[in-house]
Amino acid sequence: MPTSRPLLRFLAKLLLAALPPLGLLGYLELQHARHPEGLDAKALAWQAAAPQARILILGSSHAWYGIDPSAFSQPAFNLAYVSQTLHFDSALLALSLARMPRLSLVIQTVSPFTLEEELDRLPEGARSWSYRRAFGIPPPPGLPGLDSRRFSRTMFVGNWRSLRLATRGFRPDPRQIGIQADGWLDHHPDPDLTDPSVLAPRRLSEWRSSMDTARLPVQRARLRRMLQACRTRGVRMVLVTTPLRQELSKGLDPAARAATRTFLDSLVREGTTWIDLESSPRWGAADFVDMDHLNRAAARRLGLVLDSLLVPR
Repeated sequence: MPTSRPLLRFLAKLLLAALPPLGLLGYLELQHARHPEGLDAKALAWQAAAPQARILILGSSHAWYGIDPSAFSQPAFNLAYVSQTLHFDSALLALSLARMPRLSLVIQTVSPFTLEEELDRLPEGARSWSYRRAFGIPPPPGLPGLDSRRFSRTMFVGNWRSLRLATRGFRPDPRQIGIQADGWLDHHPDPDLTDPSVLAPRRLSEWRSSMDTARLPVQRARLRRMLQACRTRGVRMVLVTTPLRQELSKGLDPAARAATRTFLDSLVREGTTWIDLESSPRWGAADFVDMDHLNRAAARRLGLVLDSLLVPR
C-alpha cells in the first residue's frame, strides 16, 4: 500500500524539526572531543612521565590535592583523582607496574570511605566512563550499559553546562584541567569558609551517602591483591591516611572507624607499612581548604614528610 502524502509531509517536517537539535548535539560533541577532560590530561601526563618516575601516588582527592609529588627527592607522579576508588586504583596500578620500569614505591591513600565506596551507581558513577576513555579501564559492575553518558560527552557534562562552556569557547575548567607534568594541579580548590560546625556534618553526610558496608569484602580483597602485585614485582607499597580536621574526625562512626583500623593493623602485621596521619598534630585548621583537603603549602609539607620516611638517602 503506497505511503500517503500527508504521512510523507509529516515525516519530512519531523526530520526538519530534528535537524537543528541534532546539529547542535553534533557540534557540542565535536568541541568536547577537541578539549580533553581532566582524566584525559592526566593520562597524557602519566604516559610522558612513566619511563622515569620512581614513585606513584594513588587514591582519591585526599591524595590528589594532599600530596605534592614535587616534594619528593626522586621523580614522582600523582595519579590520584577526585572520587577515585580502589577499582580504578587497582587498574591504574596494574598499568603502572607494566609501563613504569623504574617504579620502586607506591603510595596508596586509605581514607575513612575508601573500603566502602565505589562508582557503581548513577549519577556519580557516570565518572566511571571517563576512565574507559582515558585509560581503557572498564567501569565497575552495576552501571547500566546503555546510559547516554557512556557514549556522549555532552550527556556526561550536561546539556546546559555544555552550552555554558560553548559561550566561553570550551575553555577547560582550570580546577580540573590544569594538570602539571607530575600529575598535580596548577590550581587548588578555593577555601571553603563555611562554619566547621556546619561543614563537618555536611561532609560526613556526603561520605555516608556513597558508602556501603556490603562493599567491604570486595575492597579489602582488592587492596590485598594490590599489595601482593607490588611484592611480586619488587615494588614497595605503603598505605597512608591523610590528615583530617578534628571537627570531621570526631564525627566519624566509631564502629566503622575501628573496623577499618583493625583491618589496616592486620595488614601491618603481615608486613605492610601504614602511615596514619589522620589526627597528626603537625597539621592544624590553617592547613586545610575545607574539612579534609590540605592547602598547597600543607600538601608540600606532607610530601616532604613522606619523602623523609620512605625514600632511602
